[in-house]
Amino acid sequence: MTSIRTMVYAKAVAITDRVYFDKAPEGTSFPYVVFSFPDEGRAYHQQIEKMLQIRVYDHEKDQYNVATAIETLTGELEEAFDYRTASHETTTAWFRKIGRIEIPFPVDDQTWGRELLFEMRNYKLGV
Repeated sequence: MTSIRTMVYAKAVAITDRVYFDKAPEGTSFPYVVFSFPDEGRAYHQQIEKMLQIRVYDHEKDQYNVATAIETLTGELEEAFDYRTASHETTTAWFRKIGRIEIPFPVDDQTWGRELLFEMRNYKLGV
């Protein structure tokens, strides 16, 4: 799992520097990205199929178009992952987008959220 997290983190941090696994620390500056694996996955032949969830959060500010900013960042992440591969040590992963939605933020109405959901297939090299 560490190799998979490392691969996802490396791809996301190449786009934005505030990327976190599972949960962002309290008081994190916007925009930021949180990724997780909402299921345990299933073994299929010599691969493991899992889901990758990437959530993007941004907040309204003066003189800042949050709608454009969050859509741009979400689009860049989508492009970096959709139908792309990544490798780390002996693990290779392939990603395919299965959804992109707007998500509500539980605290206030000035925070915007987007979610990308990918099918991820992981392969061990040399198996």
